[in-house]
Amino acid sequence: MAASALLTLGALSFIGNVASHWDYAAPIFGDPPIDTSLLGLADQIAAETGSDQPVAIIERDWDPALLFYADRRGFMVRGSCFAPGQLERFLAEGYAVYRCPERGDDAGACTRITTAPE
Repeated sequence: MAASALLTLGALSFIGNVASHWDYAAPIFGDPPIDTSLLGLADQIAAETGSDQPVAIIERDWDPALLFYADRRGFMVRGSCFAPGQLERFLAEGYAVYRCPERGDDAGACTRITTAPE
């Protein structure tokens, strides 16, 4: 009888503890929260490039999520411009080069760069 009472008390204590901390534990049982804002841009890049074609992306800082979601390998070029000769080298080596700004008027869009500016 004492063992049964102890087991019941332990079970009630466990359930009470889980219930009082459910807001902490519940997220592990649901769908993982992911940022889906890049999926459209990743679909664009995946559709416009071959699966084995490398991709260079400018103006996205170091975050490789766009390459990951597009299932492409490549480089994230930090900043808003290429080093001298870098764009020409990427294009000559067969890279698909995109400008995908995170901020500003063009944020949320990717534009493919096919030629170096003169």
